[in-house]
Amino acid sequence: MNLSAIRDDLKARLGTISGLTTYDTVPAKPEVPCAIVQPKSGVVHSTFERGSGDIHVAVIMLVQCVDWPSAQDALDTYMAVGVTGSIVDALELTAGAAEVAVETWENYGTDTSLGDMYGTVTLNVTIRSSS
Repeated sequence: MNLSAIRDDLKARLGTISGLTTYDTVPAKPEVPCAIVQPKSGVVHSTFERGSGDIHVAVIMLVQCVDWPSAQDALDTYMAVGVTGSIVDALELTAGAAEVAVETWENYGTDTSLGDMYGTVTLNVTIRSSS
């Protein structure tokens, strides 16, 4: 599996959401709202077939946080299923080379690690491919 191609594929899937800036690497100064694709771990061979494997990726969602209720409303919309702007739908339902599943989400809250305050949530995604 080509990690760069997987990051590009996920960035393109997320790019189908109107108004969402997408990054396949961590930006120095993110433009919000945005989604950042960050590889976490991988299984080289999920079966005995060469080229089969699972890649685990964090999709970090950042929204503007002037006040927490507005940031929370924005995050809730992006995390919903079956609505316009759904990150889950964009990742799982957009055609691509690999099978993608959003498994869990975590770290719902605020973050100041990039210099400003953001509303944030991390979606844990599994990408499965086989030869």
